[in-house]
Amino acid sequence: MGAGSCTLGARDLRWPPSASVGLMTLGAVETYALDIRKLRDRQIPDANGRTIPADVVRGKVHWSLRGPVNRVLIGRSEQVDLERGLSSTAACAPCCPQSYIDSWTSPGSIVGTVGGVTLIDGFQQDVDCYGTLLTPYTVYAAWSSNNASVATITTESNGKGRATAQGVGSTQLWAAWSAIVWSPGPDDCFSDWIDASCFSTCDVNPSITVVSPDYGPPEGTISITITGTGLAGATSVNFNDSNLSAGIVTSSSTQVTATVQIASAATAGDKNMSVTVAGRTSNTKTFKVRVPHHLKVEGDQFIGTPGCTSTLTRLIGLQVVDSAGNPVGRVKVKEIFNNITSNTCGSGQPSPEGCANTDDNQGHFVKTFSVGCNSVRGNCGFDLTNTWQWCPSGHPAVNLGKFTSQIRNSSITTNGYAYPNTIPAGTTIYP
Repeated sequence: MGAGSCTLGARDLRWPPSASVGLMTLGAVETYALDIRKLRDRQIPDANGRTIPADVVRGKVHWSLRGPVNRVLIGRSEQVDLERGLSSTAACAPCCPQSYIDSWTSPGSIVGTVGGVTLIDGFQQDVDCYGTLLTPYTVYAAWSSNNASVATITTESNGKGRATAQGVGSTQLWAAWSAIVWSPGPDDCFSDWIDASCFSTCDVNPSITVVSPDYGPPEGTISITITGTGLAGATSVNFNDSNLSAGIVTSSSTQVTATVQIASAATAGDKNMSVTVAGRTSNTKTFKVRVPHHLKVEGDQFIGTPGCTSTLTRLIGLQVVDSAGNPVGRVKVKEIFNNITSNTCGSGQPSPEGCANTDDNQGHFVKTFSVGCNSVRGNCGFDLTNTWQWCPSGHPAVNLGKFTSQIRNSSITTNGYAYPNTIPAGTTIYP
């Protein structure tokens, strides 16, 4: 096999120093002709996409061999000077075939996650007998992994390595092949096969894709599920804010469950969260600290009928949200009575609800208004103005929303909505 190249003069250093026709295979007594003038005049790209500058008028031509054969190629140069009517022909054989000088893999370093696939090439660079570094080329390599539990690698039909990440850790992915080094002797050239093997480093890290729920309030305790890859044996869940911490409950290859503690001093905003497995830390996901600000109506319904045939009850479903209307998570809330009149129905005086956690991790709870007739007949009831507060132990209570109600056995009116009209879902309730 032979590789021909045209080495140009360095008169204009803005241009590449050489143009190459690339590697080709010639059979016995086969001839390949190369018209350098045509390449220049027609600006035909070479094997690397480069062209000979149109103003080049002189240069040097040389060729080299690749492989175990020695001194089997003869080159002939024919030059014509049309203006002077002169021509010349020269023939010569090359010196020793080109020799291996360097090898590498590309990419040489891989950082990925479990399940990721990367194609790797093995490259070799040779030098000709004039000491000229030739264009690197890909080789057909035999591929192997130092640690198949971290990454496996197979050899593709074109000689590339196909690496697949299997588990968290680090390994080397080796490409093995042999190369020829030629040395000149007194009358001939001598070849030696050497090991040109080289490797790429491969680091596989844990990865997280989903955190649910991904928010919580100051002074909150949140049970979360982290989904991703390479999570088995997770040792910690990390935050970039010391006011947040987490304890791992369970871990598997694709999930981690943990309990997040948020200090009362935590401020609202996005925090970076990651997982560590075997000393390697995953990518980050956002965990949001949301501060309770007001209430949102989730539903409103009446049970019973007006009058004294049954107890009339109103159930208003509420959710604690932040200033942007987003749920904050499970928080402690309490009720205070700003003003209440005597219950004329004789069914007892209501009392405010104490500080307690909301019903779920979404910050939902239900406010109940009811009145019964008991022994009293006719229209009776009481008026109530009440406020719901966020009641963390770390700092003073914060007002969330106020209700003004007229609670009668004939109707219950809250914030202007009287039986049977209900407060629309999504209505915001402010202090």
